[in-house]
Amino acid sequence: MVAFQLYFMMKKILLGLIAVVAFALLTYWLKCQIGIDLTGLLSLHDLPLFRGLQREEVLARPAPGTLLSDSFDSFGIIHHWSGLWMREKGRVTVDHDSRGRGGSRCLVIRSTSDRDWSYAHSRLIQVRPGEVFSFRGWACLEGEKASASIGVSAFDQGRKAISWSYVAEKVDRRGAWVKVERTFRIPEGIAYIRFRLSGVGAGAFRFDEVCFEKERS
Repeated sequence: MVAFQLYFMMKKILLGLIAVVAFALLTYWLKCQIGIDLTGLLSLHDLPLFRGLQREEVLARPAPGTLLSDSFDSFGIIHHWSGLWMREKGRVTVDHDSRGRGGSRCLVIRSTSDRDWSYAHSRLIQVRPGEVFSFRGWACLEGEKASASIGVSAFDQGRKAISWSYVAEKVDRRGAWVKVERTFRIPEGIAYIRFRLSGVGAGAFRFDEVCFEKERS
């Protein structure tokens, strides 16, 4: 009788542990899909158990077409963006509001810092010399010294940054929606690029209808 009770108790404990581990794995998987940034407090991504649950960061030599198109009008489980980076921690937030073009929903990044921040696409794009890419988007700024850019960062074969603003279009005008666009060709020495939004100065930075495309190989 005692042995049976002990077996039953151990079975309950084991099932409980399995449920906890399954919940933790599911939660981590959702975190990776949605793009939640836990400010570096959890570093489980280096463990083999968790590595397979992450979204693949690199998009290897994609075919011509749209790589990112976001009007921020709806919430999706699969997140297009990586975590918000800021020079001064705790001074920049990312949100959405209904002050987009034509009263639509848009991305809004608010900063109380005079220093820079960036909000990047969740994917590194593998590229080759001669390939042609383009981007476009709208930005609206509030803040006396606020300045924003829409562009791409460039990386070498080892994924080391060559330039954080390799190709960028700057927005300095405030109080009105401004459209920027650019087409560019990949030169020798660049192996990866990443689309990103960035800014500097205190204020509110709104973005709408952003698009990043591969024009041709």
